[in-house]
Amino acid sequence: MVKSISSALLISCTMLSIENGIAQSFHFKSGFEPNTHLIQYQLNGNPNLNYADIYGFDTTSAYHWVSDLDDNSSVGNFRIYYEEGDTLKANARLVPDPLNPTNTVLRFKLDSANVTSGGNPKGRIQAALNNNTNLSAFRFRVKLFIHPDIETLQLYNDSITWLTLMEFWNNEANASYPFRITLNIQKPDTAVGSDLFFGAHGQTRVTTGVWDDLWKEINTSYILPTGEWITIETLFFEGDSTAGRYKVMLTDSASTTTLFDVHNYTHHPSDPSPDGVTSFNPMKLYTSGALINGMSQANAELAVFWDDFEIWLDTNVLSIRSDHPQDLEKTVLFPNPFYDDFTISSDHVVEKIKVFNSTGEAIRIIDKKQSMTVSDLQPGFYFVAVQFKNGTSHVLRAVKL
Repeated sequence: MVKSISSALLISCTMLSIENGIAQSFHFKSGFEPNTHLIQYQLNGNPNLNYADIYGFDTTSAYHWVSDLDDNSSVGNFRIYYEEGDTLKANARLVPDPLNPTNTVLRFKLDSANVTSGGNPKGRIQAALNNNTNLSAFRFRVKLFIHPDIETLQLYNDSITWLTLMEFWNNEANASYPFRITLNIQKPDTAVGSDLFFGAHGQTRVTTGVWDDLWKEINTSYILPTGEWITIETLFFEGDSTAGRYKVMLTDSASTTTLFDVHNYTHHPSDPSPDGVTSFNPMKLYTSGALINGMSQANAELAVFWDDFEIWLDTNVLSIRSDHPQDLEKTVLFPNPFYDDFTISSDHVVEKIKVFNSTGEAIRIIDKKQSMTVSDLQPGFYFVAVQFKNGTSHVLRAVKL
C-alpha cells in the first residue's frame, strides 16, 4: 500500500527527528527496483520524447518517486531531460546492474550529439529537480558506475575540461546573476594516455554562452575509477567566500575520500539577495559533440549508471554526519515492506524500538530486542525509532503490507 505523504505524515517525520535531536525537514531515498518504472513523460496525454519520468517505488526504502519526491512541496519537480533530438541519440533506461544482473539500475547513455542549437553540438541527458525555493542547504548521495569504455578518453590528444556528472544552479543560465557548480570528469594533460580525474568548478556568466570560473579544482591524487560502484555524497551550503561550502566525498570498496571541500562562493558574488539553488542535476551526462564522436568512432560506450539516490534537506544532519556517510548505512530495518514482523540490523546494540503512526503517536515500544511482531497493525506508513545503548538513535521509515 503506497500513497502520498500527507501533511500529518510530514509533521510526524519532523516530530520524530526533533525527538532524536535532528531537525529533519525532508528525506527521500530510492533505488530502481522492483516496482520502479521509467516511462516517457506525458504531455497533454501524449508521450513527449524530450522528457522521461520515474514512477513507482523500491521496496528496500518504500519511498515513492511521485508522491514522496515529485509531488512534495519541500523539493522541486523531478524529471529526466533529453532536450533536443530523441532517445536514439541520448537515452535513459532501467537496465541490469553491470556487476549484479539481479539488481536494476538507471543508465544514461550518449550515442550522438542531441543538442545542436547554437552551432556547437553537445550531448546532454540529465535528471533534474527544478523549481526549488530557498534551497540553501542540502545533502544528497548517489551510487555511480562509470563504464570502463570511458577510459578510451585517455587516448584523446588534447585536454578535457568538462564531462559533466552533476550540476547545481544557484540562479539558472538566463536568470539574473547566473551561477553554477559542476562536478565533472577531466583530463588536464594534453598527452595521449594521461589519466582522467574528477574536477569541480563554480562559474558565473557575464557573456551569453560563456562561463567564467570563479573557482575551480581538480583532484589529481585520485584517478577516475571505472568498472566499479562508488558512492558520491555532496554537501551544499549557500554562502559567500567565507560561509559558502561545497563538499564532495567518494566511497569506493577500499575507503572514503574527500574529493573536494571548497569554502568559497556558492552563489553569484554580485547577487544582492541570494535565495538558494533553483534547480540541480544530481545525475547527469553532458559533454561535447567532439568527445561523443570520438567515442563512437572508437566503438566505445559513453555511459554511466546510477543507483540508490538519497537526499536530505536538513542542516543539522548535514553538520553532524557529513564526514561519516557510512554511518547512515549501519542501521537497517528488514524486510521493508513487512507483513507480520520486522528486524533491526545494526552495528550498535539496540536498547529500545518505538513504532510511531502517521500522527506521531507511539503505538509500540519494546526494550532490548531487535525484532518486533506487529501483525495487528493496519497497512500503511510507519516510523520506527531505534535507540541504542551508546545513547545515539536513528529513525527509519517502513511500510506495513
